[in-house]
Amino acid sequence: LRDGLRIRNWWLGALVLCASPIWFLHARTAFEYMLVASFYTATLYFYQRYRNGCNRCLFAALAAAALTFYSHGLGQVLIALTALVFGILDFRHHIDPQQRRTMLLAFAFALLLALPWVRFQLAYDDVVMAQIRQRGSYWTSDSLSLIDKLRQWASEYFYGISPQFWFLPNDRDLSRHTIPGTGSLLLVTAPFALLGLITCLQRIRDAAHRNVLAALFIAPIPATIVAIGTPRLIWMMVLWSILIVIGFERVVELVRRLAPRIAAVLSAAAYICLAASATTLLIRALTVGQTWHSDYSLYGQQYGAQQVFGDLVAPTLARNPNAKFVVSPSWANGTDQFLPFFIPRADLSRVNIGLPINWIERRSEVTPDTYFITTRPEFESLASEPIFSDIQVRQVISYPDGTAGFLVFSLAFAPDADERIAAMHVARRTPIRSTFAFRGASTPIVLSPLGEGVPENLFDGNPESLVRGLEANPLLFDITLPEPLDLQTVDVRTGSMVDFSVQLRVYPIGQTEPISISQRFTDQPPDPQVTLRLPEKITAGRFVLEVTDHTAGDSAQIHVREVTLR
Repeated sequence: LRDGLRIRNWWLGALVLCASPIWFLHARTAFEYMLVASFYTATLYFYQRYRNGCNRCLFAALAAAALTFYSHGLGQVLIALTALVFGILDFRHHIDPQQRRTMLLAFAFALLLALPWVRFQLAYDDVVMAQIRQRGSYWTSDSLSLIDKLRQWASEYFYGISPQFWFLPNDRDLSRHTIPGTGSLLLVTAPFALLGLITCLQRIRDAAHRNVLAALFIAPIPATIVAIGTPRLIWMMVLWSILIVIGFERVVELVRRLAPRIAAVLSAAAYICLAASATTLLIRALTVGQTWHSDYSLYGQQYGAQQVFGDLVAPTLARNPNAKFVVSPSWANGTDQFLPFFIPRADLSRVNIGLPINWIERRSEVTPDTYFITTRPEFESLASEPIFSDIQVRQVISYPDGTAGFLVFSLAFAPDADERIAAMHVARRTPIRSTFAFRGASTPIVLSPLGEGVPENLFDGNPESLVRGLEANPLLFDITLPEPLDLQTVDVRTGSMVDFSVQLRVYPIGQTEPISISQRFTDQPPDPQVTLRLPEKITAGRFVLEVTDHTAGDSAQIHVREVTLR
């Protein structure tokens, strides 16, 4: 604002950000998105300094761009698009003979900065697509046509750049990314943003205004790969703030021509209003912020790290050398990462992440000094489980709104727990009958109970949509085909296993005896794809697939990512 656009009230830009609710919220987090926002702002700053005649600043812009690029996958897309668009818009400036030496050195510097990425791509060429698939991007969906995907992209893009998304509350973001009743930016600043946008369009021949405008329209594109959300677009708040200040400066310029003294009053009033707004936001956050939302779970505020580990677990371990804790992982991302933060290293072995059901095979280790900590819904479900008895609640940790959040309790196993556990294991390993959609038709299947996924995931062409067996080893899929299928080769992609076998039994039409083939695999890469080939092509009416993990005994959680029939 000061060095690129020559705006007198440049200092308002920082105040606009400080007073913006969602910037206030996210600037205090460790999200990589904030790194992208910071480094991208530095990239734009140094690039504009270069356009204003400081050739050395181009190298600073490249360094900042590299930091943006390596901060997050979205930063890679953002920088690639920005470099392309700015290269086109400022092409004449770049090819000026006086710039030749600078551009050659900058090109060499950019290649040097790109070497880590090139090396990574050569070593892990499938990581980018795997990450996109893992996030459920519509671009990887086989059920959508190219027209459908383009239509969805356009919908995401125009929503992400719309004033509605930025200045009004939205229902897209998780509650922890929002402040009730507010948009990402102060609604009162929206007219100035509009005026700033108009000003940039009117002054589009000026490189500084043109590049701000270009960056604004580029900025939403990375997020559209998956879905628009405030954290994935946080760098746009810097651009909106620049537009707001450009619009405010336009008003001040107009007033200055008519009444210079009033122009000074406007600047002072803007300072007072924004500073007051930022201060009010801080006071609200400190006094009532914990009750802004009532969802404190995994998809809400993820409340409880300090209260569970800092205030309860660590002091109890220090007082009682026999105490052990088992803490539910379901209420936060990476709950196990709280342990080294709150718990002294000497006591780490006495704290486990899990649920009581995870301890049925270690029930001899459960003593009266073993304390379980779960959320209230998990406790209510546990209380009806006949395997456990003598459940004694020791403490209740309340959420900020006063409702019961976590329950701390001890328990014992029922006298007939062994019989009940044995019956449970039998049920978790016994194949069940069901149907699933296969090539557009309802298809009978007999399969081992699953702990994750559905049978359709096996044939959807997406290795990220896997199935996980609940316990059975081998994991069984017995499929009666709705229509005869010519079959000779089956490709199976599994989860990572050290030593495993895949058996295929194919029943030709009109025959009761199968043609069987089995193969054992060792020393495979992570998530390997293996191939079973029948001696000849068979018109099959039914086939059976079994995957056995030879290192896991009778119980294993076997993953199968994809099955391809050829």
